Amino acid sequence: MGDGVEYRRARTEVARCIRAGFFRAPRKRGVVFAGSAIALSAFLSTVTLDAAFSSDLGLQPANPSAPPAGSIDSGWVATLKATGESLPDWEGAKSHSFLSYPSISLRRSDAREWSAPDDGLDFSVYDASGFSIGPVARYELGRYRNDDPRRLFGIHDVSWTIEPGIFAEFWAIPDMFRTRLEIRHGLDTRNGFVADAAADYVLRFGAATFAVGPRLSFGDRDFMRRQFGVNLTDSLQNGAVSPFRPDGGPKSAGVATSLTYDFSKQWSAVIYGGYDRLVDDAAKSPLVRKLGSADQFQAGLTLSYSFSLHGL
Repeated sequence: MGDGVEYRRARTEVARCIRAGFFRAPRKRGVVFAGSAIALSAFLSTVTLDAAFSSDLGLQPANPSAPPAGSIDSGWVATLKATGESLPDWEGAKSHSFLSYPSISLRRSDAREWSAPDDGLDFSVYDASGFSIGPVARYELGRYRNDDPRRLFGIHDVSWTIEPGIFAEFWAIPDMFRTRLEIRHGLDTRNGFVADAAADYVLRFGAATFAVGPRLSFGDRDFMRRQFGVNLTDSLQNGAVSPFRPDGGPKSAGVATSLTYDFSKQWSAVIYGGYDRLVDDAAKSPLVRKLGSADQFQAGLTLSYSFSLHGL
């Protein structure tokens, strides 16, 4: 979105759930709660910084004619979200799991409200003439044998990580056509860089907002080998895959779409879906060719409630 702190869903931002609705492993449950805690911390920190900056600049409290605290037309707007979605068990998997989680976001009331469901957690430090730039972060939960015990037998785990980075966003046609680029790197020096590019065509029909656009993802050599590489031990233990050392380059190409409906200024719902096709060395990986699929689908539904933090 480029104008506020946002804890986003993403296949890398929460733990997977079993069909009955319970988490498959305590490790994954901990990641969900940790993610919510980090998001809440960022939320509170932003509010604190905003108040501090206002104080340092000598700004006075809102005048009596300002909108009431309950209005979402002023100050900061917080949004509580509940999301449920279906996505691949691991990047390159052919099996899917259902995922549900809460999240929270924060934006300025004068910021553009629309953002894509697959945007990373971001905060704009510069915003003018439709252009935004700032820090961004994403959760990468990695790949664990418990995700798919039969297919991933003997395959090394890819540990979860946080991917901080930078984003740039430009509305070429205000409120209608947006382009966005995120460049991130995992906290471990061996994680490598990943870049996600997106373009969205946004149409508004009264209370409904429809968006669709292409997606393109790249990874450097370290990232690709972490996600799609197969070492000799993997090959000997699994038996179905051969050693493979991918190079950096394009990772996937696809499309994402969403439909948002605003029931009121406070309540809204968004249904979304996406398709990515793994390409180049990602598609050539034995993990994908022998154990998974290059075709990656995901879909979900989010219910949101927004309220004002005016006066904090």
